[in-house]
Amino acid sequence: WDTFYAQNDTQQMEFDADIQAVKWLLLLSKSKSGINPLQTEIFFFIDVFSVFNLIECNIGFPTKNATHPSTIARLKNIKDYFGSDVFSTKEYSIDDMLENFKDISSFKIV
Repeated sequence: WDTFYAQNDTQQMEFDADIQAVKWLLLLSKSKSGINPLQTEIFFFIDVFSVFNLIECNIGFPTKNATHPSTIARLKNIKDYFGSDVFSTKEYSIDDMLENFKDISSFKIV
């Protein structure tokens, strides 16, 4: 799970799909009004990726030949593409997610 680059075409498609999904969320935020139009979407995003990471920490991370890259690689790809400000609020940021996901033991179910 330590590789952050696509190892095959299917992993690259997953990276590309993540980027497109974030673009749609950002486009959606422009059509809403309010103090923090992306608040719900941001926390849904965090929840989904946290569940992915929880699963990987407990059943194993994808191999380099897997069709899907690891959650941490997907987050790193999103951060590299959009920068640290994407999905950042006062409460949480993509940098915090990446840092927290490094602590595999905290995601282990005992």
